[in-house]
Amino acid sequence: MEQNMINKNLHNPYKQKKHLASKGVGAVGNMLKIKGEHKSFESFIKELKKISKFDDKKIDVRLIRTEIKKENDAIRIFLKGGGFKEKTRYGCILHITKNITFYAREQIVNILLYYDKVYKVFYLFTNEGISKMDIVLNFVQNHKHFHEIWLPPAQFDEFSDELLEQHQGEIVYFRADRDMSLTCDRRPEIERNIEYEGRDGYLTLKELMMDYGVLPVKLTFNFPKLGKFKIYREGKFIFESGDFEFFISNVVFSFVSHAIKIDNVFEDSIIDVKIEHGLPRYFMILAEIRLSASFDNQKFNDFLSLLKKNDFDVYNETLVDDVIFMNGYVIDKKRDEIFSLTYCENYFSLVPRYDSTYHSLHSFYRFVIENIDSKAKCMTVAA
Repeated sequence: MEQNMINKNLHNPYKQKKHLASKGVGAVGNMLKIKGEHKSFESFIKELKKISKFDDKKIDVRLIRTEIKKENDAIRIFLKGGGFKEKTRYGCILHITKNITFYAREQIVNILLYYDKVYKVFYLFTNEGISKMDIVLNFVQNHKHFHEIWLPPAQFDEFSDELLEQHQGEIVYFRADRDMSLTCDRRPEIERNIEYEGRDGYLTLKELMMDYGVLPVKLTFNFPKLGKFKIYREGKFIFESGDFEFFISNVVFSFVSHAIKIDNVFEDSIIDVKIEHGLPRYFMILAEIRLSASFDNQKFNDFLSLLKKNDFDVYNETLVDDVIFMNGYVIDKKRDEIFSLTYCENYFSLVPRYDSTYHSLHSFYRFVIENIDSKAKCMTVAA
């Protein structure tokens, strides 16, 4: 049923030592065109700020995380994995392209790429539209070395509240979908999505979350004198108008700051063996996902069925009949990666196995949030 109605500690590459920006400015055709060599991310953002004033097209920003430590390796694997071609290098900025099929037509998508080597984040900029970028980045969900930066509902809500409070903005549009794991006051059995446009978007959204059990998936913010921006919970950003420097340093970086805290839980998980006094000693740091409520038998069986439907296969599992307990291995069929998984009481414990990366753990957490329990929290536990 659909209802329609008319809301740090992170390394910030923008705050690096200042360098002179190039003077070339403009947008040619369906691409952002820059000139000169940018020695810093700051100078690049200043040039995009100039472009945004002259060109009325929106600028889309996407964020990809990797675990690869060496910058050259990370960029090389990203370009190869995504089928990109490197066209021009502007210092720390790469102009890359990718051929896609869009509405049955072959097209070339132009992207400007920056890599933050401290937090291992790719920043991708284009003005060719969000739908094309969805196609361009479709490979990420199947790649063992990458995932798109994203926020669960609770953290997205916290992020948006902080943004509004710190910069005196307003939510002027939102799209919110029913989350069936939430209780609500009105007809909780009904699936629904709600769109709303109005200056009271923030208060309206809070009311609808309580009354109809919906959670925001897309918000449009308006900050007087600073700009108008659209943000998706899944990590898509659209700059519509205003101050592009403010948009990057206060909106995008803030989102990344919240997301990195979640990523670190899974990136830090490890199982290792050390030899002490001639004997092996196992050392583990587990990622733990705590549910807001324990499974009953039916919900546990539903969970196992949903896992398979979402390309996760469980094998060598141990199930205990008199209690809801499971221990086994999970194969992420999209990435061909393996991690161990234990469920007991109301929490999962996960750790990568056989030289797998942490991205499958991150995908599993997202699966839990989107299909099982939107209130589930993740944390690091030493074992």
